[in-house]
Amino acid sequence: MKKIIVEVSNERLITPSSLLLVGGALGKSDLVERANSTKIDNKRSQPQIKNGDILLTYIGLLCQGKPSFEAVRELHADPDYYKAFLGISYAIPSAENLRQRMIWSESAQGRDPCCECHDV
Repeated sequence: MKKIIVEVSNERLITPSSLLLVGGALGKSDLVERANSTKIDNKRSQPQIKNGDILLTYIGLLCQGKPSFEAVRELHADPDYYKAFLGISYAIPSAENLRQRMIWSESAQGRDPCCECHDV
């Protein structure tokens, strides 16, 4: 992860600026490695996007108070910023891919996707 210098200033901070701390904490854990080592179906869409990137993207959305899968479209406005701050290695997934992969992970773990990750 790129080194970022935090300074005291009078500039207004944007909402996703806290993702730097979230990404740093997640980078110190083994969450991404464990997610990437999970066996997945080869028929999934966008197989180049690893499970870790899916989780980091969704955690980033939740930390901003955006549980809707459609909110991921906002991250596409400045993908380099979000990739750097969250530690995403390949790409930010589309809303459709994020929804499909999160539902797949629920059913693959034997959980009943009864709520099917409906947007709130």
